[in-house]
Amino acid sequence: MSGKVRVLTQFSTNLVRRRESQLVQCVRGENVDAFVAATQECKSLFCTDLQQRSFA
Repeated sequence: MSGKVRVLTQFSTNLVRRRESQLVQCVRGENVDAFVAATQECKSLFCTDLQQRSFA
C-alpha cells in the first residue's frame, strides 16, 4: 500500500510542478488557453490515474 501512495504522491507532485510553470506563463499573459486546457488535462489525468490505482 505504501508503495502505491508513494508513486501517487510523486505523480501528483510532477503534475503540480507542470501546472505551476504554466500558471507563471498564464500570469504573464501568455498562452491562457493552453493553461486552461492543461489544467483540465491534469485533473482528468489525475482522476483517471486514481481510479485505475484504486481498483487495480
